[in-house]
Amino acid sequence: MIKPSIIVATLLVFGVLAPASSFADDAAQAVDNISPVPQQQLLDYLAGKSELTLVDARSTAEYDAGHIYGAVSVPLDTSADALTAALPEDLSSPLLVYCKTGIRAMQLQQRLTAAGYTDVRVLGPTQMLWADALPMFNCGVPDAPTTQLNTIESNTKNGG
Repeated sequence: MIKPSIIVATLLVFGVLAPASSFADDAAQAVDNISPVPQQQLLDYLAGKSELTLVDARSTAEYDAGHIYGAVSVPLDTSADALTAALPEDLSSPLLVYCKTGIRAMQLQQRLTAAGYTDVRVLGPTQMLWADALPMFNCGVPDAPTTQLNTIESNTKNGG
Protein backbone atom coordinates (compact mmCIF):
# COMPACT_ATOMS: atom_id res chain seq x y z
CA MET A 1 0.00 0.00 0.00
CA ILE A 2 1.28 3.49 -0.90
CA LYS A 3 1.56 5.92 1.99
CA PRO A 4 -0.58 9.10 1.74
CA SER A 5 2.49 11.27 2.36
CA ILE A 6 4.15 9.83 -0.77
CA ILE A 7 1.06 10.60 -2.83
CA VAL A 8 0.94 14.21 -1.57
CA ALA A 9 4.67 14.67 -2.21
CA THR A 10 4.28 13.32 -5.75
CA LEU A 11 1.34 15.63 -6.44
CA LEU A 12 3.35 18.60 -5.17
CA VAL A 13 6.36 17.73 -7.33
CA PHE A 14 4.27 17.46 -10.48
CA GLY A 15 2.30 20.62 -9.73
CA VAL A 16 -1.05 18.88 -9.38
CA LEU A 17 -1.44 20.03 -5.78
CA ALA A 18 -0.23 23.49 -4.78
CA PRO A 19 1.17 24.03 -1.30
CA ALA A 20 -1.04 26.09 1.04
CA SER A 21 1.57 28.85 1.19
CA SER A 22 1.31 29.24 -2.59
CA PHE A 23 -2.43 29.87 -2.30
CA ALA A 24 -1.87 32.39 0.50
CA ASP A 25 0.83 34.15 -1.53
CA ASP A 26 -1.43 34.28 -4.61
CA ALA A 27 -4.34 35.63 -2.55
CA ALA A 28 -2.16 38.29 -0.92
CA GLN A 29 -0.81 39.35 -4.31
CA ALA A 30 -4.34 39.57 -5.75
CA VAL A 31 -5.48 41.71 -2.80
CA ASP A 32 -2.48 44.00 -3.32
CA ASN A 33 -3.62 44.51 -6.93
CA ILE A 34 -7.15 45.71 -6.08
CA SER A 35 -7.69 49.08 -7.76
CA PRO A 36 -8.73 51.75 -5.27
CA VAL A 37 -12.30 53.06 -5.40
CA PRO A 38 -12.30 56.83 -5.98
CA GLN A 39 -12.55 58.72 -2.70
CA GLN A 40 -15.41 60.85 -4.03
CA GLN A 41 -17.47 57.72 -4.73
CA LEU A 42 -17.11 56.65 -1.08
CA LEU A 43 -17.97 60.13 0.18
CA ASP A 44 -21.02 60.27 -2.13
CA TYR A 45 -22.19 56.92 -0.73
CA LEU A 46 -21.84 58.18 2.84
CA ALA A 47 -23.76 61.35 1.94
CA GLY A 48 -26.58 59.33 0.36
CA LYS A 49 -25.78 60.69 -3.12
CA SER A 50 -24.88 57.40 -4.76
CA GLU A 51 -26.85 54.61 -6.44
CA LEU A 52 -24.12 52.24 -5.31
CA THR A 53 -25.08 49.08 -3.42
CA LEU A 54 -22.54 48.23 -0.74
CA VAL A 55 -22.23 44.46 -0.27
CA ASP A 56 -20.72 42.87 2.85
CA ALA A 57 -19.17 39.49 1.93
CA ARG A 58 -18.42 38.49 5.54
CA SER A 59 -20.37 35.90 7.51
CA THR A 60 -23.77 36.74 8.96
CA ALA A 61 -22.24 36.74 12.46
CA GLU A 62 -19.56 39.23 11.39
CA TYR A 63 -22.18 41.43 9.68
CA ASP A 64 -24.38 41.35 12.80
CA ALA A 65 -21.41 42.35 14.97
CA GLY A 66 -20.94 45.53 12.91
CA HIS A 67 -21.21 46.73 9.33
CA ILE A 68 -21.17 49.93 7.30
CA TYR A 69 -24.55 51.66 7.38
CA GLY A 70 -26.68 50.63 4.42
CA ALA A 71 -24.58 47.62 3.47
CA VAL A 72 -26.43 44.45 2.53
CA SER A 73 -25.24 41.10 3.80
CA VAL A 74 -24.37 38.56 1.11
CA PRO A 75 -22.00 36.11 2.79
CA LEU A 76 -19.58 34.37 0.44
CA ASP A 77 -21.14 31.00 1.28
CA THR A 78 -24.64 32.14 0.18
CA SER A 79 -26.33 29.58 -2.05
CA ALA A 80 -26.55 30.33 -5.77
CA ASP A 81 -30.34 30.60 -5.52
CA ALA A 82 -30.20 33.22 -2.74
CA LEU A 83 -27.15 35.07 -4.05
CA THR A 84 -29.00 37.96 -5.68
CA ALA A 85 -32.03 38.15 -3.34
CA ALA A 86 -30.79 41.27 -1.51
CA LEU A 87 -29.32 42.90 -4.62
CA PRO A 88 -30.82 45.14 -7.30
CA GLU A 89 -32.62 43.39 -10.15
CA ASP A 90 -30.81 45.64 -12.65
CA LEU A 91 -27.64 43.70 -13.44
CA SER A 92 -25.86 46.92 -14.48
CA SER A 93 -26.32 48.48 -11.01
CA PRO A 94 -22.99 49.37 -9.39
CA LEU A 95 -22.02 46.99 -6.58
CA LEU A 96 -19.14 47.53 -4.18
CA VAL A 97 -18.12 44.42 -2.23
CA TYR A 98 -16.06 44.42 0.96
CA CYS A 99 -14.76 42.11 3.67
CA LYS A 100 -11.96 42.42 6.19
CA THR A 101 -9.06 41.14 4.06
CA GLY A 102 -10.37 41.51 0.50
CA ILE A 103 -10.20 37.79 -0.27
CA ARG A 104 -13.87 36.94 0.28
CA ALA A 105 -14.85 40.16 -1.47
CA MET A 106 -12.86 39.14 -4.57
CA GLN A 107 -14.40 35.68 -4.52
CA LEU A 108 -17.92 37.14 -4.19
CA GLN A 109 -17.13 39.57 -7.01
CA GLN A 110 -16.41 36.59 -9.25
CA ARG A 111 -19.69 34.90 -8.25
CA LEU A 112 -21.70 38.08 -8.85
CA THR A 113 -20.06 38.61 -12.23
CA ALA A 114 -20.87 35.01 -13.14
CA ALA A 115 -24.49 35.71 -12.07
CA GLY A 116 -24.63 38.50 -14.66
CA TYR A 117 -23.74 41.69 -12.75
CA THR A 118 -21.59 43.92 -14.93
CA ASP A 119 -20.37 46.63 -12.52
CA VAL A 120 -18.92 44.86 -9.47
CA ARG A 121 -15.92 46.37 -7.68
CA VAL A 122 -14.01 45.36 -4.58
CA LEU A 123 -13.23 47.76 -1.78
CA GLY A 124 -9.69 46.76 -0.84
CA PRO A 125 -8.51 46.44 2.75
CA THR A 126 -6.35 49.57 2.44
CA GLN A 127 -9.53 51.59 2.01
CA MET A 128 -11.06 50.17 5.18
CA LEU A 129 -10.45 50.86 8.85
CA TRP A 130 -11.60 48.50 11.57
CA ALA A 131 -12.50 49.23 15.18
CA ASP A 132 -12.90 45.70 16.52
CA ALA A 133 -15.69 44.28 14.32
CA LEU A 134 -16.93 47.68 13.09
CA PRO A 135 -15.78 48.55 9.56
CA MET A 136 -15.35 52.11 8.30
CA PHE A 137 -14.22 53.68 5.05
CA ASN A 138 -10.70 55.06 4.92
CA CYS A 139 -11.46 58.08 2.74
CA GLY A 140 -7.88 59.32 2.74
CA VAL A 141 -8.20 61.84 5.56
CA PRO A 142 -4.67 62.62 6.68
CA ASP A 143 -3.73 61.78 10.24
CA ALA A 144 -4.00 64.81 12.50
CA PRO A 145 -1.15 65.34 14.95
CA THR A 146 -2.05 64.38 18.51
CA THR A 147 -1.85 68.02 19.64
CA GLN A 148 -4.54 68.98 17.12
CA LEU A 149 -6.76 66.13 18.32
CA ASN A 150 -6.32 67.20 21.94
CA THR A 151 -7.19 70.79 21.03
CA ILE A 152 -10.29 69.70 19.14
CA GLU A 153 -11.33 67.43 22.01
CA SER A 154 -10.83 70.14 24.68
CA ASN A 155 -12.70 72.71 22.56
CA THR A 156 -15.59 70.29 22.21
CA LYS A 157 -15.70 69.65 25.95
CA ASN A 158 -15.61 73.41 26.65
CA GLY A 159 -18.49 74.08 24.29
CA GLY A 160 -16.21 75.36 21.50
